[in-house]
Amino acid sequence: MTNTFYEKIYRFLFFLIPIIFLFPVSFSTIACLFYILFFFLTKRKFEIKLRFEKNELILLLFFLLIIFSSLLEWLLNSRIYKINNLENFFKFVGIIRFFLIYFLVKKIIDKKIYLVSEFFKSSFFSTVFIITNIFLMHVIGRDIFGNIPLYGGSRYATTFGDRAIAGTYLLNFFFFGYIFLLRKKINIILILFYLALVGLAILLTLDRTPFVLFNIFLILLFCLNYRKHFLIFFLLFIYNILIFLFFISINSELKSKYMAKEFLIYKQLSTDEIQKITNTQSKNVKEKNVIEGVYVPQIYSYRLLYEESIHIFIYDKTFLGSGAKSFYQRCGDYRFNTDKFSRQMGYYKACQSHTHNLYLEISISSGLIGLFLFIYFIFSTFFKLKILRKYLFQNQIFIILIISLIIELFPFRPYGMFLSTYNGFYLFFKLAILSSLIINFKKFNKL
Repeated sequence: MTNTFYEKIYRFLFFLIPIIFLFPVSFSTIACLFYILFFFLTKRKFEIKLRFEKNELILLLFFLLIIFSSLLEWLLNSRIYKINNLENFFKFVGIIRFFLIYFLVKKIIDKKIYLVSEFFKSSFFSTVFIITNIFLMHVIGRDIFGNIPLYGGSRYATTFGDRAIAGTYLLNFFFFGYIFLLRKKINIILILFYLALVGLAILLTLDRTPFVLFNIFLILLFCLNYRKHFLIFFLLFIYNILIFLFFISINSELKSKYMAKEFLIYKQLSTDEIQKITNTQSKNVKEKNVIEGVYVPQIYSYRLLYEESIHIFIYDKTFLGSGAKSFYQRCGDYRFNTDKFSRQMGYYKACQSHTHNLYLEISISSGLIGLFLFIYFIFSTFFKLKILRKYLFQNQIFIILIISLIIELFPFRPYGMFLSTYNGFYLFFKLAILSSLIINFKKFNKL
């Protein structure tokens, strides 16, 4: 087979990435393994050499530490992982797949940087597809596939099944769709129209953080680069605020979502409220929430989730962490053993499967050492910007790449379990693209 044939396959695979994340989680699991295998087997076709740079070695050490901590807990602590379950061993060793995705994708783009154009193109069409589905759900109650909103009509999941992540998907991929329009030299008014649709669609999904981060993107964009279009982008920002105020005044679900205090305070429940929660929980949930023969409803609080994550990190396995996906058990043990008041009331504050924060998840999985390695890896990427300082305030595409990286790694952004295939595949694929483009931007800018 000729190199031209393989180039066509590579183009298709990069075009396929945003589409893969439109489907159920199982698609990303299969795709992640396929991409690693195919990229590794075909690396010689494009003379891609497996040489580690300094920051790549740091990332490799980070993942090896997580694997080591996970295996250590698996062997020594049956509370966290079932000691007789060999499946855990292969899961932990398999964590290395995220490093391989980052490393192989970065090396390929370094060598064939034009491939990212296919990714940008697909990102644009995929975001337009999701925007269309969200608007259809809002107007007629279902998308083009007949999917209906979740939770009594309040959340628009569209193609994502029971995961209400449409707003997060738009935040993740609209950056690249925006770059696609810029590179096509589309009229600025049409580009602004695209951004206005993205903002409105995110708002309608009731995803709070993506909407806030989208508006932060607008502020950073017109402050850093769009001086000649300052008024236009300022008006777009004002438009988003007005749209937000309008919908929050007419939509009780939206108002409830943005005014909710579950991420700030912990509400003490009355006996009647506890009984109401108990009666409405499903049978399966009740079975999972039985402690010492007594059913205890779970009460969810972001603030307490973060507080307990920090406490567990400081006082339990501080340096090496307790391994991948260990937060749920650590949190459950800690809360049940320390929160006497909640137990007396007949409920306890809910533990989730993960911390909902990238850095807290890293801290609990790999400890202080792992957190240091990851932050060092990120800063080593930013430090390379010194080489491209002249682009920082002169090239709008370069600025969008930097803002995208900042928002992806924003410390206070709620985040999924980063060691799950869906989240990990996307995170390290995106980091590979951004770091490669930042370093090779001069070459990319000439395409």
